[in-house]
Amino acid sequence: MENMIPLTPDEMEQASGGVTTKVRLKTADVRTGPSMNYPVIATLSSGVTVNYMTHLVDKDDPAVVWYMINKPTNGWVNGADLGL
Repeated sequence: MENMIPLTPDEMEQASGGVTTKVRLKTADVRTGPSMNYPVIATLSSGVTVNYMTHLVDKDDPAVVWYMINKPTNGWVNGADLGL
């Protein structure tokens, strides 16, 4: 996953469509890329509605899925934090 280049915030803002879901756990950390190695740029509270555009499955652990969100902020969220 480390060799992937995430979209810039401008590219993510221009993305349209996607799927809407809510943060189901207590909080969800939003990161700059699809890995725990990327810095946290925001934390979303339970019940916040997010819109995700795509997802990536960790090749080393298929149970770990990262979702690229563009609302309410741009970034990547671990699917476990969304309850997905």
